[in-house]
Amino acid sequence: MPNWIPLNNHGKYGLMDTMSSIIAKIERMEGNFLPDLRTDPNLAMASDYSGEHKKAKFHVLSYLLADRPGILQRWDHERRVIRQKFLQDGRRIAFKSLGDGKKQKALGPFLSSACSINGVLFCIAIEKTIKSLTYNGLPTAANISEWSNLPWSPKVFEKLMRILNFGTFLVSGLCRIGQNLVWITDEDEIVPNESFQEDACRIASRWLHHYHMQEMGDLTLGVAGKFEDERRAEDLVSIVDLAGGALSELFSTVSIEDIPESPKVVVPMKGRISTKSQLIMTWLCEKKRPLKKMIWVVRSIESGGVRFSFLNLQNLTSLIGGHLSLWLPPDKGWKKSSGFW
Repeated sequence: MPNWIPLNNHGKYGLMDTMSSIIAKIERMEGNFLPDLRTDPNLAMASDYSGEHKKAKFHVLSYLLADRPGILQRWDHERRVIRQKFLQDGRRIAFKSLGDGKKQKALGPFLSSACSINGVLFCIAIEKTIKSLTYNGLPTAANISEWSNLPWSPKVFEKLMRILNFGTFLVSGLCRIGQNLVWITDEDEIVPNESFQEDACRIASRWLHHYHMQEMGDLTLGVAGKFEDERRAEDLVSIVDLAGGALSELFSTVSIEDIPESPKVVVPMKGRISTKSQLIMTWLCEKKRPLKKMIWVVRSIESGGVRFSFLNLQNLTSLIGGHLSLWLPPDKGWKKSSGFW
């Protein structure tokens, strides 16, 4: 029985119909492509957003959707052990702060432990030339008022709509009736205070109903740093932060034209990427562990529309089979931590 549920009103959802159909086709062709997340009544999803800096060519939205046992069993124990060994002072692993020697040593074990999660890592890289995926240009005040009474800025509201659109699309394809969802986001401009956080949760419920006509259970949207769970929520967000940061760097080193349209086309990297990104890319190329991974690219086309492409990261990085192929020597400061990864 397939784990992905295609959208049930074909033609209603535009390009998301195409994306859903491609996922269903890949699952038919590749066994064990997606996890079964319907056995437990509770799901959790962490999300993070990369590529805000000027040099980035793409915005990258990253999600990790998992069931409760997939988080609380093996992974939660392993991440506690890693914290006790490397991060006793409560430091948080983040892509931007991997200049820290202790975090560098923790990176390999931390990524390896994440592979034990029964879930899916779902990343969407959106070309920055695309101003909006919902409207013709940035949303107007009238567009925003259809969803909210709060004073969202057009730029932030567009970002929110993208995040909620893809996140609820993922949940709707893998959940069942009555399941509860805790959505964990990092601190971000989309949740500047409790009022906007509650509004974002309400809008997410509308998006979820848009894709999943049957009723789910409770939906909660929380900020990672506000959970009192011994940093479990923060560590879940760290996983998507690392993936998004590395993908943002990768897509900034290649020309957009070199990103393959088909997952079967091999286009090796032409430029150098940092040691940390190479390590994360190697992890992203692993396929045999419980954590599944999907990476998509959204690009503009000459007609003014957009196109989804499912990306086989191995064909872009040359990390076939997940074998590490580091540029030598490693970046300054990384040599001392090499024994841990």
